[in-house]
Amino acid sequence: MPTKHVCKDTDHISKLAADAGFVHWKTVWDANGGLSSKRSNPNILFKGDKLNPAGDTTTIPDHDPGSKDATTEVFNAFSTASDKLFLRLRILKDDFTALANAKYTLTVDGVVAPCTGTTNGQGQIEKEIPRACTHAALTVSVPAAPAPGGAGTCAESPVTWQLQIGRLNPLMENAPTKFCVSGVQQRLNNLGISTGPVDGINGKLTDAAIRVFQRLFKLGVDGTPGQGETQPKLRDVHDKPDSILGPLSPPNDSQSQKTPDDAIGHVAPDFDDRKVFNTLRLRSAYRLTLNLGSIEELFPHKPDTDEGRMERAQVVGLFYYPLGHKTAKQAFKGINATGTTPAVRGVWEHFKTRILDNADDAAADKELQRLLQEWLVAGGKFPPPTADGATPKDENFAKLRQPGGYTFLASWGNPVLELVNGDSRPPYRGWGWNSKNLYDAESRYYVDNPVMAKIPLVAKVERFDQATCEWKPAEKATVYLQMLDPDPLPAFRPADPVTSQFNRPPLRNTSVGPPAAAAGVPQRRAVEL
Repeated sequence: MPTKHVCKDTDHISKLAADAGFVHWKTVWDANGGLSSKRSNPNILFKGDKLNPAGDTTTIPDHDPGSKDATTEVFNAFSTASDKLFLRLRILKDDFTALANAKYTLTVDGVVAPCTGTTNGQGQIEKEIPRACTHAALTVSVPAAPAPGGAGTCAESPVTWQLQIGRLNPLMENAPTKFCVSGVQQRLNNLGISTGPVDGINGKLTDAAIRVFQRLFKLGVDGTPGQGETQPKLRDVHDKPDSILGPLSPPNDSQSQKTPDDAIGHVAPDFDDRKVFNTLRLRSAYRLTLNLGSIEELFPHKPDTDEGRMERAQVVGLFYYPLGHKTAKQAFKGINATGTTPAVRGVWEHFKTRILDNADDAAADKELQRLLQEWLVAGGKFPPPTADGATPKDENFAKLRQPGGYTFLASWGNPVLELVNGDSRPPYRGWGWNSKNLYDAESRYYVDNPVMAKIPLVAKVERFDQATCEWKPAEKATVYLQMLDPDPLPAFRPADPVTSQFNRPPLRNTSVGPPAAAAGVPQRRAVEL
């Protein structure tokens, strides 16, 4: 009795026929008249996607043993010739010209020895594969380019695709809607125009990728994979073996995220009539170099002034007052002795005498400069760009520290810092500030401290030009930066130098602060970090 099979993953008609024990794929295909009227190529079936989980339903017929006349008492020879199945690929450079005469290795599931050879003048590869084959690995060695100035050549650079044979969904068909979104996504990903995951949803990434393709081939730009212009052109570019494409300017892919590895290399097998090729384009190689810009340009005051020192001490976590507070400079400079009121050491003197062991102003200024440079980026600098083709490792990343981030309060318990400003200027206007309103406290810090949470980063984006073997500035590249959650603040280590740590002990305890009777002088309390 015939059985029903819902296509999924890497199903194609040759595989279904082979799995069912049929010699010819047409035996199965001919039993699917309804499906064959909808699908022009039996090896490009709809396997479902996230938006439309159900794939094409095929009918697997019963086996008909058949009969054939034979003469008794003599040797009768019977032979069956199964259909041949091929994998046909076309490799393009990033400018959409053919990657001709490039060495390749094709490792096919079910074939013991890898296939080796070179692409032809059109960048094409054609190999016979087992009828039930679903996976292969293709490695192409991009030919070495002459080095600038004629000094030798660049090294060959291997590029590998993990091919999922039969995974390709239809195009220009109702699969399951006229837009065939998952089929569009697969082909765009193979062409190096990233859509992200293949899910059948025309989301932001897919819309952006379609627009890149439409601009590249001078189509109407609307982000819709319509069957009027976009799908026919995409079919010509990806599926047709002889379409002439390049040279074209490589598209700007900076607006899209990296395509997952398993969303690239969705290809379809073909019979011996050479109807379908699968085009794979070498993705443009980019590298990003980050450097720390001029921190000094962020500060409104010079480093050897009281205002400049307060700003810089605030950023590295040495000074906790909002800089607009009317007694901030008093807390920074200290209070002279008057009558029976003892002198109170300010933050600057504490920094010079206690932390830097009696340094003068010039030495303290220099130390602040060093702290600014080394504390914003762990180690004071960013790592060099990752080596070409290397997998990112921990040493490829640098930790950034938010300027002034450790000056905020971290407790909703009993007040840990009380400041009463009484200033009529915005944003104060007589506000009282205590730990019961930490939002206002942080807001004031941002208003008063222009460098708070600002990191001057200089990003340089380059694209590798295979023709000249050079890294060149990438045009119209956009860099997106995302801050990760910070590491927990480590505990203070009394045995280590205080200048090498973030979690320092409070500069002054309540008992050491200004006397409560001092008019207009805020009571300094212990600060919990």
